[in-house]
Amino acid sequence: MTFLIKLKQTFGIASSFVRWRVGCPKPFFVSYQITLRCNRKCVFCNAWKQKIHRELDTVQAKRIIDELAECGVKVLGITGGEPLVRTDLEEIAVYAKSKGLIVGVNTNGTLLTTRRALSIAESFDTVFVSLDGFEGTHDAIRGERGTFGEALRGLKNLIDAKRDCAIGVNFVLNKMNYKEFIPFCRWVSRLGVLITLFPVGGDEGSDSEYAIPASEVDSFVHQVLKEKSVNPLLGPSVRILELIPRYVKGSMPHICDAGRLYLGISPRGELRICPIGPASPDWQVGSLLGRSMVELVKTDRFRQVLDARKNCTPCLAGCTTPYSLVFGGSTKKLTEEVLSYLKSYSQMSKKRTSDR
Repeated sequence: MTFLIKLKQTFGIASSFVRWRVGCPKPFFVSYQITLRCNRKCVFCNAWKQKIHRELDTVQAKRIIDELAECGVKVLGITGGEPLVRTDLEEIAVYAKSKGLIVGVNTNGTLLTTRRALSIAESFDTVFVSLDGFEGTHDAIRGERGTFGEALRGLKNLIDAKRDCAIGVNFVLNKMNYKEFIPFCRWVSRLGVLITLFPVGGDEGSDSEYAIPASEVDSFVHQVLKEKSVNPLLGPSVRILELIPRYVKGSMPHICDAGRLYLGISPRGELRICPIGPASPDWQVGSLLGRSMVELVKTDRFRQVLDARKNCTPCLAGCTTPYSLVFGGSTKKLTEEVLSYLKSYSQMSKKRTSDR
């Protein structure tokens, strides 16, 4: 990652933090679920089960990007489904970057051919590939044999593209893969990419049947914290890791700034109060095709949904909780988080440069 990109990210965080502190917050992060279409059948995901796939076209998606830029959003995360099923994905990402947004994408990696990997690496600031363990485990979780091999080839194609985007691996922690995380983490680190992990739901979560056993989560997190002390490519902060046992056991504190610090957008262009909240109309504010984002966040409907989210089940998510912890902490904590963030990317860049 170039110094310019890192500087842009750091400035974006700092400026939003100042606005947050002085009581004039603007949404910092938006997650855009660009499609529900997907080429895999992950056991803990419902996106692929949807029969109707209505989504915005390229022109409409760019209109949404304009709204985000106008509202002061700094970071855009694109998710699915599988975002790479859209052939206009890179065009949308490049457009968002031209508007000053930092743009990332999460992918299962199976569609990252040599040509597509180069195109994606040139279009995005960050690209994270989902790998949930070694071959047998990953294929079982992702619902199809051969998925691990395809995803790994995609990841290596990204690395071989030799572009300045940050590359990482997402590990969805669950009862099927937690025992192999430490060796898997070390293996991924040797590739010179970041690795992050977040768990599926605990006792109060909709995915509780896949949760890591509560009786073993404390020991597991202890091992991960030891690994983090010697592995700068292991991404989650100590504070995030220390919350995993509480989340799995159903005693997670309510750390939430949905609607204020982060928002979500549905495939159809509906503004959601939360990036990972339910897809039901109860969590939707209104269509960004009909009214501007600036207008929607001033409506009574927005305030109603904002009040309703106070009663939701506490979550621990990679696209929300870290931002709440960073912005809700002291300036010292923010500085520590930013320095740790830059250190991880520096280590990744050094590793990838030495392997070229």
